[in-house]
Amino acid sequence: MSSKKEIWTRAHEVVRKYGGGARDPFRIADAKGYMIEDLYMRADRTKGFAQIAAGRTLLHINRNLSEEMQRMTCAHELGHATLHRRILKQGLLCEYDLFMAKTRLEFEANLFAAYLLMDEKEVVRCVREGCSLEWIAGHMDVHPNYAALIIRSLYDRGKLPKEMKLPDMPDCQFLGFIDD
Repeated sequence: MSSKKEIWTRAHEVVRKYGGGARDPFRIADAKGYMIEDLYMRADRTKGFAQIAAGRTLLHINRNLSEEMQRMTCAHELGHATLHRRILKQGLLCEYDLFMAKTRLEFEANLFAAYLLMDEKEVVRCVREGCSLEWIAGHMDVHPNYAALIIRSLYDRGKLPKEMKLPDMPDCQFLGFIDD
């Protein structure tokens, strides 16, 4: 299990080291030597999963999803590959295997994805200008739940005014429930 600060640090290191400052999860995965495997499943089912097989890190992404959803899914699976390697080496992260631990692991992967996909300085600027959560999410091409995670994180770290009304925290498994 990782602390929020550790997740923030690891996501920013990955963007800096492998993304060349870009926040493209596919580019980062390629630079890290991870293989992207295409899945073709119903879009309302599996969006993706990460695994380590024969020493290779594989990120399986459902190509029947929109480009935006594929990007968010790839960032989420990069989170698992970065934060949960020991668990991945033991097998897939399956809902029925981890029960309560899964919710924590999913939260961590979603927080990592939010940090990877969104520029915090831009979020702070938008919030201070009075932009809505939905506008920020659209502006940064992410689901509003990712924007909510970042705004909450910025608030907790003292980067946003204390009198600010905060968005509700999303369910830790929200990515799996987003209709595409």
